Order: sequence, then C-alpha cells, then structure tokens
Amino acid sequence: MSDDFKMPYWITVEKDRSAVILIKYGGFMERYIFLDTNIYINAGYSFGSMHMKKFSELVSNDGLVLLTCSICIGEVEKHIKTDLERAVRELNKALQKREFAALRNHDLYKEKLAEMDETHAIDAVIKSFHDFLNQNRAESFLLQEIDMEEIMQDYFEKKAPFETQKPNEFKDAIMIKALKNYQKRLNKRIIVISSDKGFRNAFLGNDKFLVFERLIDFLHYQQRTDSIHEAFENYFENDFEYESIQEQLDDLLKNITYSFDEREEFEVVDIETEDISYEFNYAEVKDDGDAQAFLTAYFYLRMKSRYLDTNNSYYDKEDDEYIVKSYIESEEIHRFEHEIVLDFEFDESEMEKEEERKYKLTFIGVCADMCNMFVDLSEDDTLFDCIDSMSVMREKDKQWLEKNVVKCSECGKILGFNDLGNYHDYKGEPICARCAVTNEQGFICPSCGYKHPYERMGNSGTFCIDCELEYED
Repeated sequence: MSDDFKMPYWITVEKDRSAVILIKYGGFMERYIFLDTNIYINAGYSFGSMHMKKFSELVSNDGLVLLTCSICIGEVEKHIKTDLERAVRELNKALQKREFAALRNHDLYKEKLAEMDETHAIDAVIKSFHDFLNQNRAESFLLQEIDMEEIMQDYFEKKAPFETQKPNEFKDAIMIKALKNYQKRLNKRIIVISSDKGFRNAFLGNDKFLVFERLIDFLHYQQRTDSIHEAFENYFENDFEYESIQEQLDDLLKNITYSFDEREEFEVVDIETEDISYEFNYAEVKDDGDAQAFLTAYFYLRMKSRYLDTNNSYYDKEDDEYIVKSYIESEEIHRFEHEIVLDFEFDESEMEKEEERKYKLTFIGVCADMCNMFVDLSEDDTLFDCIDSMSVMREKDKQWLEKNVVKCSECGKILGFNDLGNYHDYKGEPICARCAVTNEQGFICPSCGYKHPYERMGNSGTFCIDCELEYED
C-alpha cells in the first residue's frame, strides 16, 4: 500500500437528515427479529464474532427484540452436538497418529496434544448459545394454534417451505405458522433472517415481514439511513482504490485455514488471486475515533492443492491406517465470498457549511483478524474450474509397493499384498478376475482352470495340451 493512500480523505453528506433519523430512531424501525437455525450454524456457533457482537449491540442500544422458539433452540443444540461430535472425534483421531508420539511427553506440546473431551466441548458450546440468548433477552414464541390442515395442504401443494428437493420441512412449516400467528398478536412487523430459500419464500408477498438472507444484509439495511454509513458507501463506490489492498489480501489469503470435507488430508500448497470484486456492507465508528468498514469480497482463487487419492492408496484394516499413500495434486479455481474488514482513523470536523457535515477518513489497512479466517471449500460448491489433476506417490511408498505388491501378470492391476485367492496362468503367475476369461490373450482350460496361450491348446480345441494328454491316457 502506498503512503499516498494513507493521506486523509474528506467525505461530506447533507447536514439536514432529521427525516431519515426519525425513521430509524423515532419508533418506526422494525423492533422484532427472528434468526433462523442456519444463521447460528453459519456463524460457526461463534457468538462472540463481529457480526454477533454488533447484533447484540443493536439489541442493547436500539431496542431490538430477538425472537426464538423451542424448535429453533432444539435444532441449534442438535447441530452443535452432531457437528462437535464429528469434529472432536476427527481431532482426537489425528492426535493419536504415531507422528506425534515423540511430542506427547514434550513439555511444550503435551498439553496441546491432549485429547479433547467430547462431552465438555459440546456442553461448552451449548452454554455459549444459551448465554447469547439470555444476554439478548430472547423472547420465545409458543407453538400454539397451529392449523395442521393448512400445513398439510401446503405440503401436498409444494408451497414454501416445502420444495421438490426438500419435501419434508414440517419443523420449518410449524415454526413459520407459529411466527405468523405471533405477528398477528403483536401487530408489529417482524424481521426474519434465514439462509434457507424455502423458509424465506414462505413470507413472500407478506408486508408484515421483512426478510434477509444473511445477518450482514440486515446490518447493512439497519444502517442505510445513517449519515456516516452514506458517507462510507459513497466513498467505496466512487473513490476507494481497491488496488491498494491487493498485496495485503494476497498475504492474508495464504494464511487462511482451508478445509475440504470430501477430501482426506487436504492441504493448499500454493494460492494465487485470479480476481476479486467487492461489495460495501456497513461501517462502524468506535468511541476511540477509529472506524471499521465491512465489505464482502468475492474471491476467485487459483489453488494448487494436495489430498489423499483413496482409490490408489492401500488401507490396512488391522492397523486402521493407509500403509501406502497416493496423492492427487490438483490445480483448481475456487470461488467463494468472505467478509473483509478495513481499519480507518475517523474524525468528524466542524461544520464548514450549514447544509453539510464533513468527515475525515485515514485508511490504515486490512484488519489483521482476517488472518484467522476459516474457509470450507466443500460448502456451496466453490469449485469453479479444474485446470490440472494427477495422482502421485511418495518415493518410499513406490519402493515398498514394488517390493510387496501382487499384480495381475496380464493387465497389471494391483491384487493386494499376497497371492491368496487369486486366479493364475499356467506358469502360476497371478491374474485378476477380469483377465481370468477366454479372450485374445488366451483361453481358460476347463480342466485345470489355468489360463493358457492359444499355442498350448490341444487338438480338441477345448483343453490345454497337458490336460488333453491326461484324458487320452
């Protein structure tokens, strides 16, 4: 980033915004908000994240009322239990690898390599979820006065939340009906945030509800009438030099933890940025005079990755591990979106003109917290294009394999690590089941069961010459 870009930048907005300020703070703003189960899940159950903290501030300062219900709470708890069980078991299994044996008694590492208690981990995350609900004084609406006839009619007619791809959304349907009933009793507009398209579609055309796909979309909406937000919005639309953060983003992207659940032992070897586009979401000014701008970055990344080729690796059931490993080395382009945060020094100047207010922004850089980003490449089909892919094997595994493996003498297929249960040719060499047939390579003698070349066929045209002699005798 050039030093020139760190120079202060002045932005102005109209002074007289009393009308829009009234909309936000004068009692017309929607106060009730429901977060669907997937919002908590998509947050990674991290209730201290920036967006969750911002949401809690709105509840505390702007009088928002968080709504929930027994289905939502139960579903979040179920997902926490399922997700943590899987994650903790995978972690503990990895910690037991023999490669860590030398470190388990090492003073610097023995605590870090200690197995995680599955029950304690689950209880801790569930507690943090309930702490979040309690902190925000969540109101639970009851699942009462539900018309099951209406729900069944929606089911048969495939009305939202029921869809062809997701026909059994009865929990969502009950929750939606209960929320609509609750709205009628409140006689207030309710905000609904859900990443489930079918769930959102259930409120289409209903002006009693305001629906968002992501929490960040709501935060953007919530600040749309704020003068500072407008100033930042104009700044990023017209004047911000996005090239100035490219180098920082390239460095940070290399430090992100990437995972791919469908690929064992997945690791990113190298990564380059193909393209990035940006969308400004909202800005936040702190009491200490600093400010942060929250943007969604849409990344296209060229990745060189490496992961276990399970089709060409050899697993030992007794030792519960792969004794020979082959890897896929792949070059792919992945696309995904992620939030980035930009740090600013912020100063509100004195009024220079009666009709406008001036703000001074000094750009600092990309927030370092982005270094802790975690990206799951198996979500939302991030794979955009496959450039190259090949299977490779470590040299030591190649040598061991060549020494110990049993191959089909005809086609070369690996049959295992012993000759038990295999078919054979007349020389006693192993052949696979696919080659153990009469074909252009030879024929199967019905008497001895071995495969022979055609020059060893007897005059009968059926038996090999050895078996034919036995029959003649």
